[in-house]
Amino acid sequence: MDDITIIESSRLEGCEQVIENGVACFIEVGEALMAIRDSRLYRAEHETFQDYCEKRWGFTRQRAHQFIGAFKVAELASTVVDIPIANEAQARQLFPLLDDPVALAEVLREVHEATNGKPTMATIAAAVEKRKGRAAELERRRVGLSEDAAKRRAEWRTHEVATFLDGLKKYRQSLKLDQYALAKFSSEARSYVVRQLLLTRSAEEQLIAKLSDPTEVSA
Repeated sequence: MDDITIIESSRLEGCEQVIENGVACFIEVGEALMAIRDSRLYRAEHETFQDYCEKRWGFTRQRAHQFIGAFKVAELASTVVDIPIANEAQARQLFPLLDDPVALAEVLREVHEATNGKPTMATIAAAVEKRKGRAAELERRRVGLSEDAAKRRAEWRTHEVATFLDGLKKYRQSLKLDQYALAKFSSEARSYVVRQLLLTRSAEEQLIAKLSDPTEVSA
């Protein structure tokens, strides 16, 4: 075990107060646990994060990671598509898409529209499975592209990336940022990036569908 600084001790106390206030507040609890884990604020009294979770809170490291994952989902949802996550059960259905914020945003938008803003755990789970099926089909078509079609797709992607980066540069310039506004840019830029990637992914799906059709490729 290691000593921690006065600042770290104060930060740990604040995080633990959030957790003590109620495990039902899954977003705040997940954020607090992530801060404790990532900064190893537990190290003054515990060797590992797992030991800390079990002895301090009576739940496993896996349960802590569920809280952390739920916080990450809720943060992405509020930042990227401004759609709140009602509870932890709904957030956990989106865990498979945590590494793909574009897909997560896409699923949330679809479910939100399909349920008139009242999604359930079941409707979210179904939408995630549907999205995974679409991704698998897209990959199957991509792998099966002819050499010429694959070349055309690569050229299209190169053009799209260049266009996207140019658009991001112009977007940054439009915000008239100074060195004190970088945090704001980071948040707003993430929303901009995901919006643009949603459009790009939709366009790419259409392109691959077209290129995988022999009558279209030969045209």
